[in-house]
Amino acid sequence: MSPTLIANRFELSRLLGRGGMADVYLATDQRLGREVAVKMLHHNLVGDDELLARFAREAQSAGRLNHPSIVAVYDTGEHEVTIAGSSAKIPYIVMEYIRGITLRELLNRSASTGRPGLPPGYRIDQQATQVDGSSGSGRHLDPEATRQFSVQDSDPAPNGPVPPLAPEQAVELTTGVLAALVYSHRHGVIHRDIKPGNVMLTDNGDVKVMDFGIARAASEATAAMTRTNTVVGTAQYLSPEQARGETVDTRSDLYSTGCLLYELLTGRPPFVADSAVALAYKHVSEMPEPPSTHNPAIGESMDRVVMKALAKNADDRYGTAEQFRTDLLAAAAGHSVGAPALGSSGVGATTVMGTTGAPGSPAAMPAYGANPAAGGTDPTSVYPAQPAYGARPQSGYPGQGYAGGPGPAGGYPVEDYERGRKARGGAGRYLVLALSVAAVLGLGTWAYFSLFQNRLQEPEQVAVPNVIGMTYEDAGRTLQGEGLQVERAEDAPNDQYDKGVVFKQDPAFNAQAEEGSVVSVTVSAGSDSVEVPSLTGKSQDAARAILADLNLQVGRVSVRDDYKVTKDTVIKTMPAAGHTVKPGSSVELVVSSGNVALQDFRKKDYREAKEWLEEHKLVPRIEFVDREAEPGTVLATGRHRDVVGGRREFHPDLYGQRNCLADRDFRCRRS
Repeated sequence: MSPTLIANRFELSRLLGRGGMADVYLATDQRLGREVAVKMLHHNLVGDDELLARFAREAQSAGRLNHPSIVAVYDTGEHEVTIAGSSAKIPYIVMEYIRGITLRELLNRSASTGRPGLPPGYRIDQQATQVDGSSGSGRHLDPEATRQFSVQDSDPAPNGPVPPLAPEQAVELTTGVLAALVYSHRHGVIHRDIKPGNVMLTDNGDVKVMDFGIARAASEATAAMTRTNTVVGTAQYLSPEQARGETVDTRSDLYSTGCLLYELLTGRPPFVADSAVALAYKHVSEMPEPPSTHNPAIGESMDRVVMKALAKNADDRYGTAEQFRTDLLAAAAGHSVGAPALGSSGVGATTVMGTTGAPGSPAAMPAYGANPAAGGTDPTSVYPAQPAYGARPQSGYPGQGYAGGPGPAGGYPVEDYERGRKARGGAGRYLVLALSVAAVLGLGTWAYFSLFQNRLQEPEQVAVPNVIGMTYEDAGRTLQGEGLQVERAEDAPNDQYDKGVVFKQDPAFNAQAEEGSVVSVTVSAGSDSVEVPSLTGKSQDAARAILADLNLQVGRVSVRDDYKVTKDTVIKTMPAAGHTVKPGSSVELVVSSGNVALQDFRKKDYREAKEWLEEHKLVPRIEFVDREAEPGTVLATGRHRDVVGGRREFHPDLYGQRNCLADRDFRCRRS
């Protein structure tokens, strides 16, 4: 693109990244002499009031946050442009320009190269992940190790798990994100879209959280900021309350961060499904497998921290980002953590209508692997099997034992058979009630996702990038990077683009398309035009043969007097040599007549006339006549022709004939 000056201050130089809502350009702040990133809303979205509000909210949300782990916003405004003859104001945000790599790019790199860990030259500056905002002075890397800033509104995960980072690296990256959330939550801002594509690792080791495009002030966080009842967010990282369209608070960000940590540790998100609706259903109704299931290097303490962050009920998660961060660092250091053991209530537990122990009721049994000494936990509970009617329970089991006499405390005496029968009947009623409630819950969940699934983005809309002018291979990589598929239409000739270069795409650049949809591209087969050959100096017959070989027709043939060119020789063509025309086109020929047109010599000196004639290969024959010939008479070269002279003139010397005097009727000829 040609350089554009924004606000008479920021000069755009090149495109850095493209997202579904905006483009990001590298620019120079001419006032301060520094590089910045300018994010501009797509031209075709300027009429969308909701997106304009979202864009403005991003500037306001990030603009009031000043922390090393948050991409800084310097300025915002509107740039006036002309679109289709009409004036329009395009909103823009001026941001900190960052050299680095997103965590999504990091995970994709591991998937494509098979090499786990950070790219060569990258490291994490631990001081830069401090909550107080102190930033370490990470070393500057070789420019070859840097990656350019990019923006992705969609964040598709790679196909299949990637080799994970070392657990300590995953922890360091996540604590950087949590440091940013501690700060933003303290200032009343909920991000609501934490995901790998919105977190960067800079080339000097800093962790940066970006894209506050759907952030909300905590005081107005009306959950799922919808567009026509569509949940805004990324399905793989939605909190259950976001998926349900409920009001969210800061703990929603902690759930999304838990999803991020899970993927950094294991190389895969906590839930995988074929659609956004199916993913949202899993976020609402299923607990993921512990991270150690996919990465044996992860210890039990880390499992507990991750699973607490992913609790379905927000009350069972960490209350603040600081608590999450503290527990995460403790787990990484091998210290005890505050997160409950797996299988406890809210941490991977599946509770089936458990009851508390009461006189005359079965006692709750601890779940397998749970620690009974862990105070405050609510283990998995099931009802023990009830004996058949009339059967004699084995003695020694609380609530069941009798052997012809009083059983253990809480048992049924043999003489109190009727009370025992009624107790068993009550337990049956509880079981029926439990099954009824479970059925109602299941039916309600089915109805919710059947009737309101349109509230979820399925699939996510992305902006189609511009691939015209790229090779087919580069176009495919660009489209796949935006979550789109590429289809090659039949190659076609094109005069403007070289062979192998894309010259047409459908949908067009900047059109909104469903993630995963197909973009058809047409590749140039090269030009089918024919270049007009140089025919100057060739005979007309030879020129006709050459044009026929090139599948060109001979058009009109015009004759021009030119004494310097042999008769019937081509002087020029129209179109001229070097121009391209379509096969079958006509080419006009201009050929020489071999003749020359005589000038008007009247009132001219004889010597001047003689010189001109000789120059044009004419032999003058002097003759004085009483008549006047018309000027422009055509004479053949090399032949004697009359020269028209003036009458009634005295010529004292004509070719040495001094005594040749002419009267009115005398004609003097050279002897």
